[in-house]
Amino acid sequence: FADRKYLYYEVMNEILYPYLIKHGRIPTISCVPFLVNWARDFYQEHVCPNIPVTVLVRNNPFFHQQRNLKTECWLEFLEYCAGRYPVKFVLIGTASEIDARYRGLKNVLVAKDFNTGVDQDLALIQMSAIHMGSASGPGCMALFSSKPLLSVRHSIVPEAHKGMIRDGSFLRFPFSTPYQRAHSGEETVELLI
Repeated sequence: FADRKYLYYEVMNEILYPYLIKHGRIPTISCVPFLVNWARDFYQEHVCPNIPVTVLVRNNPFFHQQRNLKTECWLEFLEYCAGRYPVKFVLIGTASEIDARYRGLKNVLVAKDFNTGVDQDLALIQMSAIHMGSASGPGCMALFSSKPLLSVRHSIVPEAHKGMIRDGSFLRFPFSTPYQRAHSGEETVELLI
């Protein structure tokens, strides 16, 4: 990091993959107990009796725009889910990147409306039932666990990863469960459903 090297591939291929081969798993990450408790209480107060599903919203106009979510697609998906599933989608991410129209959906809660920070967003991911959304840093909280995950707009280059698994139109890291999928193309409502 101090040398300003991009360490993603080195971490994935030279640290995590050999660890997986040696131990049959990778280390998981977890928030400190008081944040886990905070997230549990948050869900109890604002989401229950619905099932919490976190969605990492990314809409950064300055950096890696190809990883930004298709807002219209997500709005349609969330509207489709309303009334069909006992789910409350908890949107996390930078407050300025969350389209105001999300707030008009009855099955959506915007975490930043409760002044959450990144540490609380990570705890919300950890304590959610499922995590979805943009391929961005906070999603590692779900990736480095067994939590069901759909990561879209991923910039995965399968050939650059040791042990990458193709699963139809999805990709999975060699340490991922069958319910942890990444998609590198443009998301559609059908894909999200």
